[in-house]
Amino acid sequence: MVEKVKATKETRPVPGRTSSKTSKVKSEKTRKVRKKRIERDSSSSEYESDFSDSLKLASATPSEPKCTEKDEKALESNQITAPQPKQEAKKEASTTQSDADEEAPQELNILKDTPLSMLWGDAKNDYACRREFVWDDNVFTDSEDVNLDRLASLYVDEPPSRGRRNVRTVQHSQLRQSFLSGATLDPHLMVECAQYADPTVSNDKRPQQPFSVRIHPDVAFVCDLHAHMAMCEIIGYFGGKYDAETNTVFIHAAFPCRSMQIEGDDGSTDVEMDPVSELEVRQLIEKSNLEVVGWYHSHPTFAPDPSIRDIENQAAHQELFQMNSHNHPFVGLIVGTYDSKRTDPVGLFRYFHVKGEKMTGKTKTPPMYFPFELTTITRKYKARAIQAVQAVKPTNELVPQHACLHRLRNEYGASILGCVEQVVRLLEYYRAFPRRTKWSQSWQKTNKGQKLRLSLLHYVEALDIPKDIQTAFVEDIFQYLQSAWQ
Repeated sequence: MVEKVKATKETRPVPGRTSSKTSKVKSEKTRKVRKKRIERDSSSSEYESDFSDSLKLASATPSEPKCTEKDEKALESNQITAPQPKQEAKKEASTTQSDADEEAPQELNILKDTPLSMLWGDAKNDYACRREFVWDDNVFTDSEDVNLDRLASLYVDEPPSRGRRNVRTVQHSQLRQSFLSGATLDPHLMVECAQYADPTVSNDKRPQQPFSVRIHPDVAFVCDLHAHMAMCEIIGYFGGKYDAETNTVFIHAAFPCRSMQIEGDDGSTDVEMDPVSELEVRQLIEKSNLEVVGWYHSHPTFAPDPSIRDIENQAAHQELFQMNSHNHPFVGLIVGTYDSKRTDPVGLFRYFHVKGEKMTGKTKTPPMYFPFELTTITRKYKARAIQAVQAVKPTNELVPQHACLHRLRNEYGASILGCVEQVVRLLEYYRAFPRRTKWSQSWQKTNKGQKLRLSLLHYVEALDIPKDIQTAFVEDIFQYLQSAWQ
């Protein structure tokens, strides 16, 4: 069994604005001050109130629907409405206190509940993602003869797509020259990832990738949706495990984290993980019998190449997770979404890690780190029967929120329910987010809502859903999003 690496509060790097390698003391003081500020403002936060209201509908689990008598009558007359808040249930004269408590949706504390915490901490429902792990060869396979027609265009022999950049990007040689000249490096300077050798080419002289990366099919879908939710950078951790015997990092799930709202910074070029959310998510991953094996964030308006700051944070994490005898790797991911210089609507993913290089003969001089792109394998479910669902055609008419939620939770099979709950939590979490995406805004020759739909239609091909109903699944998500955000 692989030994876990536990970070102490003093040594744990925080992805984002502050380099944990060069400013540990300052970063630690900043975290404490911000934590106190968050706790002080939580009781009067307008954002907390809006967010708690937006989660009331989604908080009812599929096995325990929460409806008042008024809702039941409305459902009988085909007038579907959201469950009534707890305080309104108390006003019913014929309802006892215990009945009201039972009928009321579970209320959340945004300082204690991350977007996915209820999914992974919910003991009442047996989600497949909590028992069917991506490293289980009885459930998943790497064989190309399973669902090859659906996934070949996505994950097999796919050449790296970089797109154009609207910020300056340099190559390793340019970065090396700048370092040796003593120039101060801009933390927002983008660095192009170098490529490892192609294992199918015998005479490729480039270095070999040092470890393999295998990913759960739900991960790309959730990360793509999360990155499209906001016009500022988002951030999260990966939960999984490292198998030293096969030298493979298994990424089992994405755990979105809250980001800090910093005065004077709109978050379009930087992101800093909320230290409270970071602690919650790390504990949640551990309680889920997983390990922290990576992190991800988005570049909303430019290419997904790592910046100098991204490289520093990646290096800090790698150093932390390499302190044990198993040399634990750590994977980074950047998702590009609304780059105006790209024409492809599909979210662009770049998995990477960094390698240190001594630039001078002095032993005390810290190494210079350079990013390398990682080739990944998204595992596939082995063939199994899935309940059919009637196809849903795109429509301009607003479908009731309750109807979409019912279909998502009941029509696509038990194996996809964990992904559904992740999606629902994200949509409700960002409903009251200050910098949420405005779907009607233009992007290229369409709008951002249509771009999201097309991007999800690409990544849904890896999910455990038959090909003939994948469009219906995405359409239900998009209709739920439109209804919930109205």
